[in-house]
Amino acid sequence: MSKRIEVFTDSGRFGDQFTERVKGAACPRCVITVYDAHQPDALETMRAKAEAYGVTVLPSVAVDGHLVDMDSLQQGNIRKGLNPC
Repeated sequence: MSKRIEVFTDSGRFGDQFTERVKGAACPRCVITVYDAHQPDALETMRAKAEAYGVTVLPSVAVDGHLVDMDSLQQGNIRKGLNPC
């Protein structure tokens, strides 16, 4: 069963690296969407999704509409945090 993974980032110093780590941890069937605060065409959608999910810091990740524990992700346990398929 595939998961819907949404990455919220600001293309900061480590934003692209973080996004690539998330993509590497996801299964091939997962659908990954990246919302970048520096992309004006996606900003409105990003804000709405971030508010709905309770995103308060960037980067953040949501899986199937639920925020992932960022402590797990930041400590290098990205596969555990994403609970891949």
